[in-house]
Formats: sequence, structure tokens, C-alpha cells
Amino acid sequence: MTVIGILICGKGLYAMAKEFRRESKPVPDEVYDEILEYDVTGLKKTSKKMLEENIPGLKEEGSIDNMEMLQVRGPRDYVANVNLPLVWKLGNDGTMRYSNFSVMAFYFGKEKVYIYTCIFNMRNGMGKFHHTYECPYDQIRSVGFEDRIVETVTQNNKAVVQNLKMLVIDAGDAENEKLSMPVADYDIIKKYNGRIDISDAEEAVKVLLEKMKGVSVN
Repeated sequence: MTVIGILICGKGLYAMAKEFRRESKPVPDEVYDEILEYDVTGLKKTSKKMLEENIPGLKEEGSIDNMEMLQVRGPRDYVANVNLPLVWKLGNDGTMRYSNFSVMAFYFGKEKVYIYTCIFNMRNGMGKFHHTYECPYDQIRSVGFEDRIVETVTQNNKAVVQNLKMLVIDAGDAENEKLSMPVADYDIIKKYNGRIDISDAEEAVKVLLEKMKGVSVN
């Protein structure tokens, strides 16, 4: 009966997700949160599959299913479809909800951290620019947050300046040895007088710092 219940729930969320993606009007917080959970679960499956396919050495550390895992997301003003731009909504709980985001999925092995990244659009359920990385803990020089002013151009060719909080991992001088992603937008926080939940990003930083020090995470 439990299995049947899970299947029915999954089918219901799938139908809800399809309907959500067709709609352009704001949705209640609880509907957004359920669809986000559905998409996050799908991204977890994708991240595991891509890491296993692209990093052969992963098997040496054992099954990825036995690794501690954290998934971090942050607002991203980029889409493959210009008709589905980033949309913000202030929830009743004061937390900002957003439609397009960057993802970092961390899998913590004994000696290395394995990372999957992509850009995801909840409005069409599609992820783009999938990448995988592996990095020994002893090669990470620093991990933490940085406030940055970013000047960029939107896909509608409009110049914008963004004040962002970034999660930054520095593992060397080469460009491919640095990973960063936005986790909060200060301008949006001020505009809507809301907050952006970065607790998952804070936890990822905490775990990485402990791993870098050789401390086992309980």
C-alpha cells in the first residue's frame, strides 16, 4: 500500500508540474514548493547519473548513494528560451521564490568532493549547461561567500547591474579551478522587502570547510 501511495503521489505531482508549466499566472506558495520539490528530486537523479557517467574514478570511493549529498540553488537571470525569463514572487512567509536558478549538487566522498552544475528553468522543466567536476579536499584553497557587483546584458540586449551574493570555491589559479554561483540578489531583496533562503549554501560551505580540515562530518 505504501508503494502504491508513493506512485499515486508521484503521478499527481507530475500532472501538477505539467499544468504549472503551462500557466503564466502566479501560483500559491504551496503549489510552487511542491513543484520545486518535484524538480529538485529530478535534478538529484540527473546529477547522480551524469557524475557516474563522466567521472570513472568515482567508483573507487564506493557507491554514490552512500555519500552525503547537498543540493544548492540560487537565482539565475539566464534562460535558453527568452519567452521564459526569470520571474520572482514574494511568498506569504516573506521568502522570495524564483523560476530560474543555478544548481550545484555536492557529493562528499572520503578524499574528494564531486560536483554537478546546471541552469534550470522551472517554467519549462528543462536544465541546460550540465557540467561535472571532482576536486580533492586538500586542493581547495578557500570556500565561502563573496558580494559582487556584476555588469551583464540580458537576452533582450538590455544592460543591467546586479548586486549579488556568490558562493565561491577556489581550487587553483586556472579558470576551470574556480566555481561560483549566485545564491542571493540584494536588489531583489530590497525591492520586495523579502528574504532569499541560502541555508543549503551555508551548510555546503560548512561541510566543505570541515572536510578541508580533515574533520569527519557526523
